[in-house]
Amino acid sequence: LPICFHKKNKFQKIHTPIMLLVTVFLLSLPHKAKAQSPISLQAAIDTALKNNLQVKHEHFKAQYQQMLINSSATIPQAILFGEVGQINSSYTDTKFGLTQTFSFPKVYTKQKELQTSEWKSSLIDISVKEWLLIKQVTEVFYNMQYVEQKKTLLQYSDSLYTDVNKKVKLRLAKGETNVLEKISSENQLDQISLQLLQLREDSSVLQLQFQLLLNSTYPFISDQKEKIA
Repeated sequence: LPICFHKKNKFQKIHTPIMLLVTVFLLSLPHKAKAQSPISLQAAIDTALKNNLQVKHEHFKAQYQQMLINSSATIPQAILFGEVGQINSSYTDTKFGLTQTFSFPKVYTKQKELQTSEWKSSLIDISVKEWLLIKQVTEVFYNMQYVEQKKTLLQYSDSLYTDVNKKVKLRLAKGETNVLEKISSENQLDQISLQLLQLREDSSVLQLQFQLLLNSTYPFISDQKEKIA
């Protein structure tokens, strides 16, 4: 019986914008090939959180907002001024003075509350960015596993149908079958070859997506020892 793989992929499809991004990234990479190294999901997540530029930006932003909390109650420096000349009479006078501006205590309190609120908001932004990054890394990680496992199954099917096709040709030469069986066998091999070609392309794109998320120049791939959840 012919084997067909028409089951709908439960993972996300790769859209055109992602393909364009991956293409640009591929062109920017050095042409020297590097060996791919398997990485666990947790290690991939840790690497992405450490290297991702957006997450780094949110952390720096939070640190900046935290420093502003302590500066919200800073009193401006006193201003010392002096004047020389005919100020109040025809005689030459000198005048010195010191000015200092203050705000009501409630103003400083409100400023500190505002800066504290903005700092807490930046912490929430960090959590959101990290959660989205973890979600993306996890999805691509398991997509890579799914593609590799399906590729293995198709390669096994390809070897089986290659043997079947050889036997069909021998039977046809001996007159034990007709040309329709030969055509059917070859069509099935062609279908498997096309699916394998598509899976290889999907695998390359997913690997580059994975590298982008980890912000690493080293080509990591998902560790096939971890089972798909």
